[in-house]
Amino acid sequence: MNIMYYSIAGAIAFVGILAALLVTAKKLKTARADSIDKAAQLARYAVIIDAEDEAARIVTQAKTEAATTISVSETDAKFITDLANAVLEDARTAAEKLSNETQQTVALQLAKKVEIEEQIQTLRASYASKKITYDELECALSIYKEDMDFAEMGGFVE
Repeated sequence: MNIMYYSIAGAIAFVGILAALLVTAKKLKTARADSIDKAAQLARYAVIIDAEDEAARIVTQAKTEAATTISVSETDAKFITDLANAVLEDARTAAEKLSNETQQTVALQLAKKVEIEEQIQTLRASYASKKITYDELECALSIYKEDMDFAEMGGFVE
């Protein structure tokens, strides 16, 4: 009897182990199918993952290039600003020089104007006095001219 119990117990244990192996094999088969499906999905989405990595790399590169461009632009802007300030300062200096020269020229021309006006006044005064003398001489000459004309006609001169 003992053998029978052992045989039955062995058969039950065998069936139990076999059932456990079958369940485990089924689970393993399901796990393999899931693994294959996940591998297929990973292969399918590998491009997206690579694209995300590529996008991240491109964004990083763009940020680096932007920082470099900004730095270079700031340096160029400072150089241009300094150059513009130097040109502006030169222009201010030239404008001040021209302004001073113009003021000196205007002052010189005003002095010449005053001198010329004085000469005009002197010339007018001289002309007026000489005009009086001329008119007197012309009046006297006309008297003598009349006497000469009369004498040429045969008249008597006093």
